[in-house]
Formats: sequence, C-alpha cells, structure tokens
Amino acid sequence: MTNIREIKREPKNKEVLDTLELARKTISKADSASSFMLMVKVDNQYMRFSSKISDVMELISQLELMKHDCMQRMEKVIDDETET
Repeated sequence: MTNIREIKREPKNKEVLDTLELARKTISKADSASSFMLMVKVDNQYMRFSSKISDVMELISQLELMKHDCMQRMEKVIDDETET
C-alpha cells in the first residue's frame, strides 16, 4: 500500500507578499502616507506601481535613499560571504 502525503510548498512569491502585507499594515496604522513606489519582477518582467507623483524632488530623494539602502545590503552580503 502506498502512503500519499500532501506536500505543502511555500510559493515563490511568499517573501514579496509578506513584505507587501507589512507595508500595508504600516500604512494603515499611520496618520498619513504621502507617496508610494513599487517595482516587482513578475514572470521575468519588471512592473512599476506608484501613487500620484506630485513632487519630483521628493521622488528623486526616495530613489536615492533606496539606492543607498541597496548598496548597504550588497556590502553586508559581501561581508557575510567573506566571513564564512
């Protein structure tokens, strides 16, 4: 007799969905949220979503902060790989 077990796999998009849920909760709890940008790779295509862009300089500042954050994360990954 063969035992058949249900295999539960986490979807590949779980981390993205969890991050979106965290953002949704954070925005819901806040008194205000002024702008939103999202770029996600879906089925090998980049998709962009954003709120209305009313202040271009604010948008550029956000992009610079995101770039800085990405560079710091990249450095941390390199440091972690070097230590192991």
